[in-house]
Amino acid sequence: MKTERQKLISEQRGERLAEYNRTHKRTHGLVGTTEYNIWMGMKSRCNNPNNKDYKNYGERGVFVCERWNKFELFLEDMGNRPSLNHSIDRIDNNGPYSLGNCRWATNKQQARNRRGNRAITFRDLNYSLVALAEILNISNKVLARRLDNGLSPDDSSQDVKPPREIIYKGRSLTILGWAKETGLTKSQIEGRLSKKMPLHKVFSINKKELKKESQLYDYNGFRMTLTELALLGSKSIQTISYRLKSGYSVYDAVNIPIMETKTAGLQRVRSEGLVCTSLPY
Repeated sequence: MKTERQKLISEQRGERLAEYNRTHKRTHGLVGTTEYNIWMGMKSRCNNPNNKDYKNYGERGVFVCERWNKFELFLEDMGNRPSLNHSIDRIDNNGPYSLGNCRWATNKQQARNRRGNRAITFRDLNYSLVALAEILNISNKVLARRLDNGLSPDDSSQDVKPPREIIYKGRSLTILGWAKETGLTKSQIEGRLSKKMPLHKVFSINKKELKKESQLYDYNGFRMTLTELALLGSKSIQTISYRLKSGYSVYDAVNIPIMETKTAGLQRVRSEGLVCTSLPY
């Protein structure tokens, strides 16, 4: 799809060509204008088997009426297109290019008229899927999903999926709930579930993690595990662990924002002339 700038350049090019045609007294002086190019494209789609769109037009029996084989008569019937956003549209998609079946239309208007658009009856009136979605102020995909699920177009009961719940050892919790319960991160649990691991392994902590959990850290008078520190600071266990190994105090490891850590690392690299291969979390 052309951008507004490309459309404007195309318009200006057409105007220059029109001026050239008028200067050289050509037949109608409109060769190269936007309307002329639209007319040529219309004829090519219907008459030229080498055109990439011929299968959707000429091969389907769509044709250009005899009157419109002359550009001057086409322009007389249709006039200039109203704006850069308009192009020629057939009202009946199985009908010909002719005065009674064509109009200048925007992309949104044409979308409502596509062969593949779904017809829907809602409150005793007929709509296309695109038109009804616009009336209900929802996306086409949401409306299509409601209809596929056998729901009324205005039934939003299933639009928002409820959080996934996992039953384990007689308890039903969301993934976030199990993360808080087990000390694992949400991403760890999701990763294990995606690998189709059995639930007893999904919620288990491996030996390396157990070793980390066996160590307690003093934070403002409280003895806390690495996982608890990570949850407290809204950071990953890896980030807290890396900071503690790098000499941060427990308080700083939990509370310093990640971006400040990266900035401090860069400043240290520059000041000490170090070769930077990677930065801390």
